[in-house]
Amino acid sequence: MCYQLMKKFLALCLLYLIINVPLQGKEYLIVRDNNYNHGLFSCFTTNIGLLDLYDKGECAGLEVNYRNKGIYYEQKKGLNWWTYYFKPLKLGNTKNATKSILSSQGHVDLALKTLYDLPKERIHSLIKKYIKVRKPINKEINRFVKNNFGDSFIIGVHYRGTDKNVVEAPRLKYERLYEAVVKLIGEVNQPNYRIFIATDEAQLIDYMKAQFPDRIVCLPAIRSSDGNPLHYAADNKYRKGKEAVMDCLLLSRCHYLIRTSSNLSLCSTYFNPNIPVLLLNPGVLDRTGSP
Repeated sequence: MCYQLMKKFLALCLLYLIINVPLQGKEYLIVRDNNYNHGLFSCFTTNIGLLDLYDKGECAGLEVNYRNKGIYYEQKKGLNWWTYYFKPLKLGNTKNATKSILSSQGHVDLALKTLYDLPKERIHSLIKKYIKVRKPINKEINRFVKNNFGDSFIIGVHYRGTDKNVVEAPRLKYERLYEAVVKLIGEVNQPNYRIFIATDEAQLIDYMKAQFPDRIVCLPAIRSSDGNPLHYAADNKYRKGKEAVMDCLLLSRCHYLIRTSSNLSLCSTYFNPNIPVLLLNPGVLDRTGSP
């Protein structure tokens, strides 16, 4: 009898340890800005890499809190710009874990892990499980789709210009983009088509409207007219981040995506991993093999 009671006692002790101390010795990782100052979807890819670690049990937990820093931070909107657009990311438990602030190199390493190592389907599953877009933004997106997409075949076009063309990818001529769209229109044979354009260059909108009268739809977004990148400007920080999130999610709602090298349109394929994609100017960070 004593032996049986001892066995039950030891089994209960083991169960307690399994339930309460599964993460002993692991890190609880905290994301700060660390003077990283990269664009929204660069940060997004870092956070996906971190979520992958957590989901596989390789860290005790995580917290994304940029506090009062970052290129989208506006004091009146709150301390943590991530929560302007997404619900807070705070997962796991600090019990028996070591709190560690992710280093600047850690940001880069996790972003590259996402870009190069994780299949789109895996990233999509992490987004569905952990990342929730704020309801007001979702409502605006649904309203835009209803009013502008309707039952048309929607060709999504993302053209990232300004500093991207200097640093990370070759600049694509507008004419090359036009040719790609015309070719696709011929291939899909959908007379009722519209073209949704997401871009940081105002001149591209004018150019495409001249080529495709009455077919272009786009957000009334802030765009650069002088070649300077928008996200480093000191004004309209919240709005620029919101428009980037909306552009990304609207691209994911298109039937086909023609894109240039950019984390924004790449992340739209994470929200919709089944969308057909044509990348026109692979850059230094683009994965050219199977996703």
